[in-house]
Amino acid sequence: FVIIALLVGFPDERIEDLQEALSYLRMAEFHWATFSNLIPISGSEIHHQIVEEKGMPYNVDTANVFMARYANPDAERYMLGDIKYTMNLDINFVHNPYMRMGKYDLAAERFRAILKSVPDHALAHYYIAKCYEKLGDDAEEEFSTFRKILSESVFWKKYADYFELK
Repeated sequence: FVIIALLVGFPDERIEDLQEALSYLRMAEFHWATFSNLIPISGSEIHHQIVEEKGMPYNVDTANVFMARYANPDAERYMLGDIKYTMNLDINFVHNPYMRMGKYDLAAERFRAILKSVPDHALAHYYIAKCYEKLGDDAEEEFSTFRKILSESVFWKKYADYFELK
């Protein structure tokens, strides 16, 4: 089982760098990816770059570690404000490695595991349905759950719209 771990939010990181990373990950062979935002430690070179050279306020005690805007102010416009989560959804769901390899049973198993901790994960329901379709199973219940979640959740609706999921 190969897990890739990526760190985002470096001071000189550009949207183009993220797009390049996503393009590569959409083709790479692995089983799951984890994404973390850079959290600069006081006194480190990266902390110095962010706070002193770029003049961006950053305090590890008050930073929102789910956002990387301190390093990339264009992030909100590009990826709904949360680079890490958007990349996670893109790679682990929309471009899921198991699905790319045609291993729909393993992909569905992974998505069902996600639902154990996040039962209203709209993309997990959607992609389970897609796996079921490929496996020749009935997918309507999962698609129905996906649509119900979207009708009740602005959060999931924005990601479904972003990834053009219907």
